[in-house]
Amino acid sequence: MGEIMCERWVEATLRDVATLRGGYAFKSATYSSTGRYRVITIGNVQSGYFDISATNCVDEIPNDLQKHQRLLKGDILVSMTGNVGRTCLVDRDDCLLNQRVGKLEPRNAVTAQYLYWLLHLPWLINTLTMRAKGGAQGNISVNDVLSLPVKVAPLPEQHRIVDLMGAVDAYVAAADARVEAARTARTALLTDLLSTPGDDWAETTLGEVCAFAGGYAFSDRFQGANSGEVPFFKVSDMNTLGNELILTSANNWVSETVLKEMRAKAWPPGTVVFPKVGAALLTEKRRALGCRAAFDNNVMGVIAGDQVLPEFLLAFMQSVRLGSLAQIGAVPSVNQSHVASVPLVLPPLPEQLRIVDLVGAVDGEIETSEKLAAEARTLRTALLTDLLSGTHEIPSSYDRLLEAA
Repeated sequence: MGEIMCERWVEATLRDVATLRGGYAFKSATYSSTGRYRVITIGNVQSGYFDISATNCVDEIPNDLQKHQRLLKGDILVSMTGNVGRTCLVDRDDCLLNQRVGKLEPRNAVTAQYLYWLLHLPWLINTLTMRAKGGAQGNISVNDVLSLPVKVAPLPEQHRIVDLMGAVDAYVAAADARVEAARTARTALLTDLLSTPGDDWAETTLGEVCAFAGGYAFSDRFQGANSGEVPFFKVSDMNTLGNELILTSANNWVSETVLKEMRAKAWPPGTVVFPKVGAALLTEKRRALGCRAAFDNNVMGVIAGDQVLPEFLLAFMQSVRLGSLAQIGAVPSVNQSHVASVPLVLPPLPEQLRIVDLVGAVDGEIETSEKLAAEARTLRTALLTDLLSGTHEIPSSYDRLLEAA
């Protein structure tokens, strides 16, 4: 038997509580890199945040631009193409709404903040993803969005939910800020340690003190096994939770027999690996193999020689910007000669160990902070699902608590 919905809650659709308005069809010929107004596209609508790091601008507002297409701080946006269902709040007043971005306006006794949190329900986002139609980039229609079922709380309960979720959101933001602060501290520490060489440090290059490991074409017929003798890593595995520094979890495994059939080689633990081609190269990801493993031909590896600790090599490679070495072309890439020529002022092994220990202590703080941030986001999702289910209510005494605070 299902749970009973609380009194005065109402089952509705988004159409009952919101209006979805479309954007303006801007002409790219009118764009400039600078201008008075930013043109907001689907790329600016991220999950929970408004990203204006890359926007086109226009100097003048088109004469036929509708009133709702001039955005205001606090407006709710939803992506209608590509990664559909992403929502965010506008945080500035100099923005104009482009096509394929929807603007949701609350109505019928629903607050904007409550509507915003409704749009973050995981099942709702999943439904929009499944409704997406089209080719390489899925599209959703106005009806796809407005036909979604929702449960609407009475106004006092809406205010309590919004306040409580705002507090949890602030906690998540603080946890994320702690992670970012730890990463910034690590970068500063590593830069400082490597930029003050001692008299006994030796000037060399990576090619003189390291060996190189190549990747192999990974046929579809060998992919998909989730167990085996040898993990076979791809660039996407670098994004797996738990693989932030050391690659331990693989989506593909192969047997020694398959590895031999592929004429591929498994490389030793401690090999430092990174994307070597395309947009992934520019993410500057660095990982170390946690065990003997193979990887595909979009990845390159560097193996520490006798004069280099594998942990020091990983730390050093994290300070190298391979994007600046990439071959210029439609698809950026680096090869072995690029990486081999990277200069290195190499400390003696005891000093390498000291550097590794110092950086490792900060890595421990980063790991702890990332775990706390992940737990906070999980808490936020679970709490949001419960609060908007209509089967729980925050007591009215919560209002008195806020007044006292």
